[in-house]
Amino acid sequence: MSWRGLCVSSPARLDLRAGRLLLCRDGEEDVALPLEDLAFVVIDTPQARLSAALLSACAEQGCLLLTVDARHLPCAALLPLAPYYRQLSTVRAQVALGEARKKRLWQACVRAKIDNQAACLRLLGRHGDRQVACLRAKVGSGDPDNVEAVAARLYWARLFRHFRRDPDAQDRRNSLLNYAYALLRACTARELAARGFVPALGIHHRGQYNAFNLADDLMEAWRPAADLLVARHLDSMPEAGEGGLGPEDKRALLGLLHSQVDWQGGLYPLPQALGRHVEAVRAYYADKGPLPAFPGLAG
Repeated sequence: MSWRGLCVSSPARLDLRAGRLLLCRDGEEDVALPLEDLAFVVIDTPQARLSAALLSACAEQGCLLLTVDARHLPCAALLPLAPYYRQLSTVRAQVALGEARKKRLWQACVRAKIDNQAACLRLLGRHGDRQVACLRAKVGSGDPDNVEAVAARLYWARLFRHFRRDPDAQDRRNSLLNYAYALLRACTARELAARGFVPALGIHHRGQYNAFNLADDLMEAWRPAADLLVARHLDSMPEAGEGGLGPEDKRALLGLLHSQVDWQGGLYPLPQALGRHVEAVRAYYADKGPLPAFPGLAG
């Protein structure tokens, strides 16, 4: 099982040699890393050159390869296009999924998200976890009363003081959350693509210009894992100014892809648990399984 990660933040050349990622920097000794050990590679510099052979090998091996934008936030991921043995049946099941089953799945997503939000507050020793947890029972099929938003307002007020969640804001807390969510979204999209899903066909998110509606749906229950990591990082590291993230911030955030979650009573690395979750979702779509299990936060 892959367990290492690589973040390239200075000029470098990356190539494939004998099943290994070869990292070459001028004036430094070359570094070779077994590709099968790499869970992710983040290219955080415009001065990196990658070979086509390495890109193909990363896709085949299931290594998550990410690039960043001008703000150094993950903006693109390499997704596998190798044919899944049930590709057509999965797509047909997506298209045929009835509205009632979509609503039940979204209800389960929101309930799991609220459970994990309450667990996040509890693990951090914040007040309000019971108030958040009580909202779970109010989530109906399809969440017609938007209990998710009610829980979110209460949750954010307890998680951080004097804070407003805004993806477009430049403050450090929002920047940390944006980075962590981008990692989670890319990982979810990869697992969906690897199992034959069309990520644009969501159950609740239905943005016309959003190629990852389904990824945005499924990652909702997993967001509190990112929130927990960000909150702990902020507790352990004093404010380092507004806006941009430093190397220590990014190193801590990339730890999300190594963090463990509770999956059906056992602890699994987040990417592995996410893969199992998406497989359970596939079975639900095919009408061959119950509502899929969702993760729980581990202390």
